[in-house]
Amino acid sequence: MNEVRIEKNEAQRLAALESYDIFETGNEKEYDDLTSLASAICNVPISLITFINAERQWFKSHHGTDLTENRRDLSFCTHAIASTDDIMIVPDASLDERFYNNPVVTGPTNIIFYAGVPLINEDGFALGTMCVFDHKPHQLTDSQVNGLKILAKQVIDKLELKRKIKTLEIANQDLLNSNVLIQKFASMAAHDIKNPLSNILLSAEVLKTRHEKQNYDGCLKLIDLNISSTKGLLNLVDEMLNYSKSPSSLLAKKQIFNLTSLIKKISGMLIIPPNTTLILSDYTQLTEQCHQV
Repeated sequence: MNEVRIEKNEAQRLAALESYDIFETGNEKEYDDLTSLASAICNVPISLITFINAERQWFKSHHGTDLTENRRDLSFCTHAIASTDDIMIVPDASLDERFYNNPVVTGPTNIIFYAGVPLINEDGFALGTMCVFDHKPHQLTDSQVNGLKILAKQVIDKLELKRKIKTLEIANQDLLNSNVLIQKFASMAAHDIKNPLSNILLSAEVLKTRHEKQNYDGCLKLIDLNISSTKGLLNLVDEMLNYSKSPSSLLAKKQIFNLTSLIKKISGMLIIPPNTTLILSDYTQLTEQCHQV
């Protein structure tokens, strides 16, 4: 029995196999249907879908046998995945120098004929095989070989689809977790800001009432600015709280605003030093221009 050659990229192949999380999974009808079909197409009693890790060959689906695994060093499929051929066929293992003294051939299993198609993933790694066996010498026709290759492609397609779904589910969960954190942050930040703002607003309104009796316009202007700015911030905080409870409302509740009015409102909140003029001439033509947010 010849020792099988292990490729240099074996570590990467094993990592790729692990990424599908297929080892030791339960029976699945979609795979069992493929092995049943392989046996019928190739007119042989046994067919397997196998995956090979560092030490053993595990059968994801087995038709015509109750065995569920084999030692890797005794496996025909180990030779198949190490080959560059798209299918490995052994018409009579008892006459093949690689297998004539293999316990799988000489023992109770009495495997004589083997044909295996490597299961090559999108990255070019051979994860295992779609294979068929017989207890006597056998040959496959061209149509049977083609059929076995098509079934192997079906196995890979199913694996890739399941892995992509799993990746999407993980990404979606990460997104949901991030969204929860954003909502919590918005809620906490809004509450932390709202309380001092409410105190500022109350204090400003009290000051305004007292200074109105003194007719001090400069002080009143600053107080009015304080009150209007605080009210604006409180409105913003309320919107943050609403968004934290329902993120979709950010897109659902769009508003129309006038850009020039917004700029003038912002400029009104500024304290302009003496002998300084704020010129907004560049924006006067934007009066009628509106944008959605």
